[in-house]
Amino acid sequence: MGNGSQIEKSSVLPVHARLINLINDRSKEHFKEGSCVILVSVGQLAHEGEKLKATAKIVSENYASCAVAVCDSLQRHSLQLGTNYSDEEIYTISNRLGAEWIDRNQEILESITIPCEIFRWDDWLNQSDFSECKKIIEELLMTDEEFRHSMDLTINDFVERFQKRQDNPVDEEIVRQASLNYLIEECAIIMIMWQKKNYNYIIYPSDILAVLYQAYLKLVVLHDDNLLQWVRVKLKTKKVSAKQLESVL
Repeated sequence: MGNGSQIEKSSVLPVHARLINLINDRSKEHFKEGSCVILVSVGQLAHEGEKLKATAKIVSENYASCAVAVCDSLQRHSLQLGTNYSDEEIYTISNRLGAEWIDRNQEILESITIPCEIFRWDDWLNQSDFSECKKIIEELLMTDEEFRHSMDLTINDFVERFQKRQDNPVDEEIVRQASLNYLIEECAIIMIMWQKKNYNYIIYPSDILAVLYQAYLKLVVLHDDNLLQWVRVKLKTKKVSAKQLESVL
């Protein structure tokens, strides 16, 4: 019950957002010339309520256009861990959670004042060239030691964080394989396929993963260093008085 109360409060308290370009030190004025994609991890509090509203506001103020990427079916790799669901069942569940996220946040999405499109993970996963893009990532893992090392570091971090949340730890090899599948798919779609859309910036509330950064260096920069720059949106809950808190709950 205590956790539920904290979640409820965190979704209604006012939030301040700030943009931090983690790739280079270009000024915010440069943002206005480009397009961005808001990367949404369905189920994370950073993409709900006042935090999402603050992200929508700062994106509207700083970019020429945007897209909202609802990464729902990508989550099937992690959602299945520790469950007895089949591949088909967990795929259906992950997409249902994505549809519910869009319905729940429709008003906030409509508040974005610049040209904006919304797409689901399946919009890219089901494209005919996904398999070829996935092969590029798999080949990079086999031939590039630096990329392989970054993948190992990212997987190790995923496994450690996942197991800490479990009452009964899941077999580590199963978690590692699910993490690998997740990250190969994520690298293929974000760092290869999204280049077609000429997105200049990716907006996300935390730092870029080590393996995504290596994929960026090896697959994006040589093509066009103005594309897919990782911008962290730093979200900070504003301090309010007890009286103000009561008024929003």
